[in-house]
Amino acid sequence: MRVRALGTADLVWPLTDNANQSPFYRCGAGMWPSQVHVDPFPCYAHDLARVRELVAACEERFPLLECESELYTLEHEFVSRTNGHCRTEGMWRMRDGKNVDAIAIADVDGKRAEVNGVAYSIVLCGKRIPPMASMTRYLVTHEYGHAAFNHAARLLGYTDRMGDRPERDYLSVRGTEIAEGNRRWHQLASEIIANDFRTIVMRTEEDYWPHDVPRMGPTSAIAGWWQRAIDIAKVGKLPAPPAEVTP
Repeated sequence: MRVRALGTADLVWPLTDNANQSPFYRCGAGMWPSQVHVDPFPCYAHDLARVRELVAACEERFPLLECESELYTLEHEFVSRTNGHCRTEGMWRMRDGKNVDAIAIADVDGKRAEVNGVAYSIVLCGKRIPPMASMTRYLVTHEYGHAAFNHAARLLGYTDRMGDRPERDYLSVRGTEIAEGNRRWHQLASEIIANDFRTIVMRTEEDYWPHDVPRMGPTSAIAGWWQRAIDIAKVGKLPAPPAEVTP
C-alpha cells in the first residue's frame, strides 16, 4: 500500500461563484480519483512515520495482493467531519491506460462468475488539534480493516451483485444480525467488521469498543473466520472458475 501525504499545495480550488463549493483533494488508487471535499481551515495531519509503520504492520498481517492500494493523509478536515474513510474502486483501466480484463471465478456458491480488477483507497483527514498517537493507531487499523474485509470477501468468491450478503454471512458467523431501519454509525455492519479486524487481527486500542454488540475474543468463531481470511489473503488468488460442462 502506497502512503502519500497531501497538503495545501495539492488542494484544488473550484472556479465557481457558489459560496458553498469547498476545495477538494483528488484521492484514489484507480484511474479516476475521487474528489474529497475539505474545510480549508489549517489542520494537523496524522504523523506520517507512525502511519507508515502501522500500514506496514497491517500489510504483514493481511496483505492486499493482486490489487492497487493507497493511503492518503490530508492537512485539512473533511466537510463531513468524519475522521477517515476507505473506498473500494472497480478497476477497468490502469493509470497507464492498460485495460484490466474481467476475471472468471467460481463464486461463493460454486457458480461461474466474473469480477473486475479492484483498488482500495484510504483517506485520513487532518484535525484542528494534533491527532493523538492512539487515534492514529485506531484509525489506520480500522480503515485498513474495511479494505481487508472487502478483499477477503472478493477472495472467497463474493461478487458485487450479491449486495450485502458478505456482511450478512459474516455476522451470522459472529452471531450478530444486521440492524434494520435508520442506523447510526455504531450499528453499521461494516463498522463492526472493521473494528473486529482492529481488535482481533491487529490488537490495537482494544479497550475501545463503541458498539452495542459484544466484542469478540481471540478464540471466538469470528476469530477463526479472520484466520481463514488471512490464510487466503497470503495466497492472494481468486477461486478458479468451475470446469465447463460440455453437453
